[in-house]
Amino acid sequence: DPNVIVSSDAANVNTALVGYYTVTYTATDASGNEATTTRSVTVANTSTRELSVSQEGWHYLSFSCESITLGDVSGLITTTGYVLLYDESSISSNVAAHSDDAWTKVSTADFTTTTVQKGDAVAIYTRDATTISYSCSEPLDDVAISLVNTCASDPNCDPGTYDVCPAQGWNLVGNPYDTIMDWDQLDVFGPGLANAIYLWDPSNNRYAAYVNGASVNGGTSYIAPGQGFF
Repeated sequence: DPNVIVSSDAANVNTALVGYYTVTYTATDASGNEATTTRSVTVANTSTRELSVSQEGWHYLSFSCESITLGDVSGLITTTGYVLLYDESSISSNVAAHSDDAWTKVSTADFTTTTVQKGDAVAIYTRDATTISYSCSEPLDDVAISLVNTCASDPNCDPGTYDVCPAQGWNLVGNPYDTIMDWDQLDVFGPGLANAIYLWDPSNNRYAAYVNGASVNGGTSYIAPGQGFF
């Protein structure tokens, strides 16, 4: 039949709203016979994002991306000449919380081969205000982040005694979305996970925390886009 009529509901795809859409195509011939097929359409936000760093100091940053290499992030050339990654599993026993043992330096020469996954965070140090920019696809689904506590497998540590292994269990993660997250609204709590977040405050050179619903050093439940935290 040379006069097959093809229709679709593609008009339901909102290109201004990120998400997943299913488009159905229907072909109908002159005798009324029909055949249908579907196609999946993804609308992603690939616009350029900017993170403003307003002052000198250390800053924990995250990126609203499925994944991105540090080489694709503009403005990461810092005073120190490197970015820090945090790896809880590299910590020795009986060291202080947020231990230097867990920080790994990534020099600018290695930026193009270093990938940051959704939900990860990095630490940078700047002496001046700067703007960091990047482009990528924002995660559209729930982001699952694997948290680690090596104390459980360390014979020198007692997982039930914080004083014995204070560094184990701290994980540096980040807000992977373009919107503010409210810690109180997240479905993240389970066995062994503390109801607490710690954000570095470069203005006062200390951590601002939100612990069991209470503010410590000005910390709140709100986590800004691009914010890294323990």
